[in-house]
Amino acid sequence: MSKFSVSVIIPTFKRIPMLRRALRGVSEQSSRPDEVLVIVSDPDEYDEIFRLDEVAKNDTVRVISCSKRLKGGEARNIGIKQASGEIIFFLDDDDHWLPNKIERHLAAHSADRGIGIVYSGAIVRHDSGKRKDTFAFGRPVPENVLTAMSEGSFAPYTASAVSARKACLDAVDGFDPDLSSFQDWDLWFRMAMNEVKFFSIREPLNIYTVHGGYSVSKDADTRMRGLRQVTEKYREKINIENFYRKHIALIAYKELSDLVRKKNRFDFAKSYLDHVKNGRIDPLGVLSMRIFAKLVFSAFRPQYLRPRD
Repeated sequence: MSKFSVSVIIPTFKRIPMLRRALRGVSEQSSRPDEVLVIVSDPDEYDEIFRLDEVAKNDTVRVISCSKRLKGGEARNIGIKQASGEIIFFLDDDDHWLPNKIERHLAAHSADRGIGIVYSGAIVRHDSGKRKDTFAFGRPVPENVLTAMSEGSFAPYTASAVSARKACLDAVDGFDPDLSSFQDWDLWFRMAMNEVKFFSIREPLNIYTVHGGYSVSKDADTRMRGLRQVTEKYREKINIENFYRKHIALIAYKELSDLVRKKNRFDFAKSYLDHVKNGRIDPLGVLSMRIFAKLVFSAFRPQYLRPRD
């Protein structure tokens, strides 16, 4: 197998215990990276992170301090610019990898040097410990990646599941720092438009952490704003309306699911009617009817509520 130089980029903000777990997962890889770049958004955390055993006793780890809190895409861009590796792996500080993650990805990159992005499946784990793990297997690469993405039916599950050639990331200028959310989707859009080749590893090779059950309503406005930004960005380039409709419904679904989990039926009904009124949910659409059925069912059996982005 051809040997590539490897850089791992880990943005972090006020999650030092989780960061330690992520770093341990990297150090336990069967194929070790050449460097690990920890991008620290809070300068007050720099000294504490620098003194961690997982940092101080590992000469491949480099801590980069920033003067302000950064969005995930901004922090990753700093890492991309400073990375020396030919292959870049992204890892969120609250996620971690199985021991053969890097080895499996490098095997794929080596088998076909035309591949620009490799992504795997993920184990979805809830930090509350009250729900069983679920599996999001790596989806097969569609015949036309850009078309599938514009329909909202394809994307790597999470950036922590992805490795990419640095040359491909540099060619599209990395992540868009102006987006409120959907930075990952935006990057995959631009790479697909640049005819970058994707490769799927079906097996789950990383653990994706879900915080606080499905309580995401506090982020709904941010995600809706990011979705509108991405939609406007590509509206003149591709047919992205189906992408918008699907994801606006999923954002509404996640907000509603939080209200169901809290058994707040009045706010659920009010929010549902508001989403219908504002066109986020088509009550007669197939997706919306499926969503509503799951929500009603989950009011009695909440363990069956598993919204997916």
